[in-house]
Amino acid sequence: MKSSSLSLAAALALCLCAVAGTVPAQTLFIDVNGDGRSDASDVLHPGITSVDLYLDTHHASDGSPVVCAWNEHPESPEPLTINSYTFILGWEPAGTGSLTYGLWTDNLGFRISVGGAQKGRDFWTGRAAPFYLAPGKHRLGTLGITVTGTPVLQFLASTPIDDTAMTSFGSACLGQDYDNTIRLGSDFLDARGTSAVDDAPRTAWRTIRDISR
Repeated sequence: MKSSSLSLAAALALCLCAVAGTVPAQTLFIDVNGDGRSDASDVLHPGITSVDLYLDTHHASDGSPVVCAWNEHPESPEPLTINSYTFILGWEPAGTGSLTYGLWTDNLGFRISVGGAQKGRDFWTGRAAPFYLAPGKHRLGTLGITVTGTPVLQFLASTPIDDTAMTSFGSACLGQDYDNTIRLGSDFLDARGTSAVDDAPRTAWRTIRDISR
């Protein structure tokens, strides 16, 4: 019990830094209403038939610039480009709400499949390309969905449907594991799902809960 408490405390401390903006990091989010932003208005309801997924490799959620922290040559940081992405989504009911996943449509021209499966409430897919896109804000693509009620859709760092699945993007930046992969849960924490109707403030505990379910 003591080690578990220490682990949770360490995770909470890390997350507090990210939420407070003292450690700028990439921003991954779901856009429900088509305004290209993540806020409390991004609520699922039966009239919603698709959602857009965005990744900003170059800015934190507060707009501050992000640079690659893992470089072989620190005097010349690698750019936070993108040449692949994988993501895991999971939904939670709100009352009697439910969600059914539809077709994923890539928006970046990444034609190489790098995994994919869905089971129960989890959905995982990924795409790659033999070229890099410049750092910045990218609309990864659009996911078709069927909704009843007002469920909540969130990003996950892992899923039991496949041990190799993760939420990440490939980059010229080496990443913490020095394999050119920037991972949710270790390299960055800011992954914003949809909001609940009675959306609570985005706390450090909520962020830990969402990515580690």
